[in-house]
This record gives sequence, C-alpha cells and structure tokens, in this order.
Amino acid sequence: EKGKYGVISRILHDKNQVIVNGVSLKRSFWHPEPGPGKPSLVTVECPIHITNVALIDPVTKQPTRVKRRYTMNGKGIRISKVSGCAMPEPVPVGPNERELLWKKREENVLRHAKERRGPPKEDIFGNKEHFKTLVRLVRERRAVQSARSQEVDDQL
Repeated sequence: EKGKYGVISRILHDKNQVIVNGVSLKRSFWHPEPGPGKPSLVTVECPIHITNVALIDPVTKQPTRVKRRYTMNGKGIRISKVSGCAMPEPVPVGPNERELLWKKREENVLRHAKERRGPPKEDIFGNKEHFKTLVRLVRERRAVQSARSQEVDDQL
C-alpha cells in the first residue's frame, strides 16, 4: 500500500512496528458482541514495520527523513531533511472504534480457556487394550517371519 497517508495510532516497541489508521486493513469475520444489527465482518489495521513508514514534510507534503537539532535552551527539535523546516510535535490520538472492538475481542479470547491446549484429556482412540493387542499380534508375526527368513538363509 505504497503512497497512502495516515496517522500513527499505536507503536509496538517490542516488534518495531506501528499501526496506522486507515492503512494495511484486514477484514476479519468476528464481532465481540454478536447480534442483530451488528456486523460480523470487521476491518482491522495490521501492523507495519517502521522501516516501511516515513514522516510527511509539512511544507512539500512529501516523505522525508528527520534530523535533530538542539536550541540554546537544550530543547530538541525535529527538522525535515527535504525542506529544512521544523516538524510539528506529535499529537496524541484517542482510541477509535476498531481498537475498542479489538480490545474486547482479546479480553473475550483470554477469558475462555482453549480446550485443545496440552495433552488430550481422554483417550481419543477409544479402547487402549484393543490397540495393545494389535501391536502384540504385529510383533509376533514379525518375529515369526524373521525366524522363517533365518531358517531359509541357514539352509542355503
């Protein structure tokens, strides 16, 4: 989705990724509170690696890199490398509806335990004695066959 613009809503520091509003959308078939009048198809923003995101120069409206310069007071200022003008400070963005729905979904998923986690609770194959008998019969047959093949080899 090269060339799209958006506001960074969240930064994932551990993965070096950002979530940008309106970019890299994924459609998902879930709703935390299903019911009539509520859509089951919800769009969610996917994370984008920070190397694939660039700031926009406020003057030229083109992607730019940023350099840091410090004033006499010691305050750091971001300066655009394209136009050389100061970049505005980031503005805090409040949560949107998609983020609230996703948070509800995560809470709902964590609340319910997964049934298939770890070893199976019961024997899914049925009667174990039956399988043990089959294994014993196969081993006996293999032993008989190997004994016959050794007899044939000894006769030759």
